[in-house]
Amino acid sequence: MVCQHGWKHAPRNPFNKEIVIDLDDIYVSLGDLAESVRPRNKLYNTVAEIGINIIKRENQNPKKVIIPLRIASYLIEGRDNLKEVTRCFENSPSNRLDHKDIVCFPTLQAFPGTPKDASGHYWLVNLNIKAQRFEIYDSLGNNSEPVNMHACHLLIAGIKTNWTRQYSNSKIKIMDWPIEIIDSPRQNNGYDCGFFTLKNLEACPSRTPATYSQKDIPNIRKLYTDKWLHFTKKANWQLFV
Repeated sequence: MVCQHGWKHAPRNPFNKEIVIDLDDIYVSLGDLAESVRPRNKLYNTVAEIGINIIKRENQNPKKVIIPLRIASYLIEGRDNLKEVTRCFENSPSNRLDHKDIVCFPTLQAFPGTPKDASGHYWLVNLNIKAQRFEIYDSLGNNSEPVNMHACHLLIAGIKTNWTRQYSNSKIKIMDWPIEIIDSPRQNNGYDCGFFTLKNLEACPSRTPATYSQKDIPNIRKLYTDKWLHFTKKANWQLFV
C-alpha cells in the first residue's frame, strides 16, 4: 500500500504541518521531504508520487503514459476493480492506451512490518506497446531477474486483466508478450532505489544507454529537490536557510 499520508483528505500531523509542495490533490510536508532527500535515506512514497506527478506534467511525448505509483501497488495486491485503477485503463477517446507507444508503471513493493510511508523497494515496469513487450527496470536486480519477480508477475497479470477488460476489441493483444529485464544502472546500497526509478522513468523510452551511475545520485537528490520545490513555488525558503 502506498500514499497512506499526504492526501488532501488525510489528517495532517500537527508536528509536521508545514506544506512545501502542493499539487492539487497531493501535498508533501517539510518533514517528509527533508527525510526523503537526506543522504542515505529512502524516498517516502508521498514524495515519490510528487516526483512522478511532476515528471508526468513535464512529459512532452504524447505517446508516453505515466501511471501513478499507487496503481501498481493496487494491481500487485489484486485490487484491480478499484475505480481509480479502472480510470487509468479506461478505453475512451482521451485515454486510448492502445494508441500509445509506452505505458509506465512506477512501482513500490512494501516490505512487511515496516512503516507504510517509507519502506519497500522501487522499480519500474513498462508496457512497451511499440516494442510489443513488458520491460522491467530494477536497480537492485541483475540482468536475468529483478529482486521480486513474483511481484512483477502479479503486476503484469493485473495489467493484462485490465487490458482484456477494456481493449478486448483492440488489435493490440498483450497476453503473450515477453518480459525483458532492461540493462540499466545499478545501485550499490539499500536506499537509492527511488531515485534510480525516477531517473529511469524520465528517460524511457530511450535508444541509448543511461549515462548516470551510483556516484551521481547525491547530486540527483539535490537536483530533484530543487525542481520539486520550484515547481509550485510554495516553499518557504527561510525554512531551508
